[in-house]
Amino acid sequence: FAFDARSHAIDQLVDDRAKILQGPALLFMSSKSLNTEDIKLIQRLGDSIKRSDFSKCGRFGIGLNSFYQVTNTIQLLTNEHLHIFDPMQMAVAF
Repeated sequence: FAFDARSHAIDQLVDDRAKILQGPALLFMSSKSLNTEDIKLIQRLGDSIKRSDFSKCGRFGIGLNSFYQVTNTIQLLTNEHLHIFDPMQMAVAF
């Protein structure tokens, strides 16, 4: 984990609610690439399909969902795409 204390410009955002995404931020880095199926599974908030697979990380149904203990909105940059998980719809429109 790393804390990024920077704040970024808010004058050209598509949606004014996205101002809260402009910093500061708690960053988590991983060397593992995520595929399309991984992204779909992450979107299943609180619904783990790995519970019976003891070889898998996240089998306890928490995984990335534990991040919601410290934030309402998760931004995931992987494979040159930015994914924003905002179940409370506080920062982006659906």
